[in-house]
Amino acid sequence: MKRLVVLALAALLSACAQMTVQKPLTPTPSFAGPRLEEGRFVSFDGARLGLTTWTPAGEPWAVIVGVHGMDDYANAFHLAAPYWASQSIATYAYDQRGFGAAPEHGRAPGPADRDDLPGAAPAGAGSVDRRVMVGRGRAAQAHVPADCRRGQGAVGEAG
Repeated sequence: MKRLVVLALAALLSACAQMTVQKPLTPTPSFAGPRLEEGRFVSFDGARLGLTTWTPAGEPWAVIVGVHGMDDYANAFHLAAPYWASQSIATYAYDQRGFGAAPEHGRAPGPADRDDLPGAAPAGAGSVDRRVMVGRGRAAQAHVPADCRRGQGAVGEAG
């Protein structure tokens, strides 16, 4: 019984441990900036995040940047994105830090959902990743207007 109490106390105490979170990388001096590569999204700090794309056969009228939920990865859009592609919508879904093919798999990405952080705020790498990915998605399909509706185009964030 004593062992069980000690084990229970140890488990409760371990819940007090501080969670370690990822910090942005420090890019090398030769870093060429954010970009899309085959199967990768290179973010603002040089982190190489997994990237899955679904593009239509012709020119898309819209671009969706798919941002998956907790404990998921870019392939979360594998059912919807082919349909969107059949409707001439391009989808770019990347693995958020700590998930899928992103570095430091299984380690929390930090306060990724804080959108009020400035440009490259170290505490909000996930938020910056989203902004940069939207920019790269727009650049990849530059002919699609940034603010549009069906018949006029659409660029947005899903997830």
